[in-house]
Amino acid sequence: MLSECANPSCPTTFRYLHEGRPYVVAPRQAVARHNTRRLSRPAQLEYASLCSSCSLYLTIQTDEKFGVRVIRKLEAKNGRGALN
Repeated sequence: MLSECANPSCPTTFRYLHEGRPYVVAPRQAVARHNTRRLSRPAQLEYASLCSSCSLYLTIQTDEKFGVRVIRKLEAKNGRGALN
């Protein structure tokens, strides 16, 4: 269940799907195993959300090294690090 914005510095509470941007992401273990072998059973999906304000300049990215992370949209295009 989503309860708040995925941005750690944002106190906004998640209330409605039409406010902000919801994301469906695979768990970190599933992402790491995806490239090496086929999963024997489907991984349980995880959900995250960014509020309307944060979703203007942030996005959620999943990769093998860091798992699920919140990053600036410009950094996602340039391939740079996560938001601290």
